[in-house]
Amino acid sequence: MAFAVRGKEYVCPLVVRSKKGGVKAKLEGGPAGMKVLPEGKLVWTVPKDFSEAEVDVILTVSDASGQEVFHSFKLTVGR
Repeated sequence: MAFAVRGKEYVCPLVVRSKKGGVKAKLEGGPAGMKVLPEGKLVWTVPKDFSEAEVDVILTVSDASGQEVFHSFKLTVGR
């Protein structure tokens, strides 16, 4: 289970394997301010006053062949 802490930065390295190479990840849904960095990390500075206990995150991952898959998960937010 993924866990983020209010007032801290959440960092999640994305580990993706593809025989074709050219892997790209795109954030399709998540909390405001969350982003995917070019080096393949999902980052989010969690606001100290963030009120939700859980958020949904949706990523699209593609490779050089054009194959695309969605990956979604719930991120628990605590103190």
